[in-house]
Amino acid sequence: MPKVKIHYKEDNPLKFTVPKKWNEKPVSAIVEFFVEHYNSKNAANLNPADLAVLIESKRVAQTAVIGSTIAADDVLVLKQVSELPAEPGPAPPKEEKQQPAPAAAPAPAPAPVPAADQIVTTKSELEAVFGQGAASRLLAHRRQQELQQARAGAAANKPVEAAPAEESKAASSAWSDNAGLPLKTALASWPSKELKSRIAELCDDSTAEANALEAFGDTDENPLKSFVQHHIMEALQGHVRETSHETISAAISAMDAISDPDKLVCALAALLVHLERVVKHRGSESLNMLYFLTRKWNKVARTLPPELTEGPKTLGWQFFQEVDRVAGACLKKFFQRTITSAEQEAEEKFVTVLAKHMMKKCFNPTGKTSKAFQFADDALDDSDEFVTTPNGKALQKLLLSGGWGAAGDASDLVDAILFRCELDPNLSMFLLMKVLQLGDQISENPGIFGSLAQAIAQSG
Repeated sequence: MPKVKIHYKEDNPLKFTVPKKWNEKPVSAIVEFFVEHYNSKNAANLNPADLAVLIESKRVAQTAVIGSTIAADDVLVLKQVSELPAEPGPAPPKEEKQQPAPAAAPAPAPAPVPAADQIVTTKSELEAVFGQGAASRLLAHRRQQELQQARAGAAANKPVEAAPAEESKAASSAWSDNAGLPLKTALASWPSKELKSRIAELCDDSTAEANALEAFGDTDENPLKSFVQHHIMEALQGHVRETSHETISAAISAMDAISDPDKLVCALAALLVHLERVVKHRGSESLNMLYFLTRKWNKVARTLPPELTEGPKTLGWQFFQEVDRVAGACLKKFFQRTITSAEQEAEEKFVTVLAKHMMKKCFNPTGKTSKAFQFADDALDDSDEFVTTPNGKALQKLLLSGGWGAAGDASDLVDAILFRCELDPNLSMFLLMKVLQLGDQISENPGIFGSLAQAIAQSG
């Protein structure tokens, strides 16, 4: 995979590893990737169509194919098309000298507007006295006066608006506009309008109730609000380094106290707000935390009613889109680094395989391919995936020959085994040297299976 640097203005260059599967894509794919990164980082509104690509001071068309245009260690300089010098065009035709046009005759002076004491009876008499078009000018003059008088009368008769009530002047007492404002601010950049408004609405639901309960020494009965206050608000106020796998696991366990499906999805979304913040600063390290969240989502999603998952405006639909967006941002941040060792190469494969498996298993109500999954799949070569190797195919055949692919749980177990083999070479070696050979021996001599089962039973 060629590694390139992308320059724009005076900012630090962006280091990017171009996936091999992008070889057939146009150069515009790299430009769009950079623009998305730049806009999210700088809150800008850069447009890929307004940029020109230069390599060694030579402009490259965005429609050019990456594989035949971009080489390893190339430096891509992006500039606004409007800033480039205009290309010389054909010389303009020589202008022929033209004779100056004769001066136009001066227009006759308009007839004056008739005075009020000059009485006329017909249009012909009016024009006989004041010239051609005098009737039209008189009507226009009168209409202008009537319009000015009407405006003056409307302004004089306009009722005085009542002063706003004291209640409207008072600041909002909603929790999301006060203690919960950091969460509301963090949600402002989310595209999912219905989901983020629903979070604030459900957290504010018990505000008036809570004020009444506090007078009797009782606590707030809104479990979503309590979860957000204890597990999200404190995290948003702290440093991202303080977030660990244990804090995410504790937050997910605390969701067991929330039984309402709407609030449960909103609790997962609130936790995703915090994880998105961690992604921006810690990159791939947060992918494992996001994996915990998607496992909880997979369990919750099976219990959701259709009205929460069917349609682009439902909470479940929009939550998956936000998970996909955050996972994609995590991968993009990770791929921006420069790999200098075999250890980093192995880590890149680990993170990419983990992201692909995570999004493959993530409950997806949209029916569309996950963008993060596609991004991870593009970054992986076929040789990087254990299941595509001869050993992987042999192990998969052994597992499926026992009927493991028929039931849902067994099928998940097969995927989990193959996934772990991709991540851990030692596990794959053990299965290939021990389990696979044993399976071949049993298939050739089924009679030894009874002896094997008896030996396992005696060994305890």
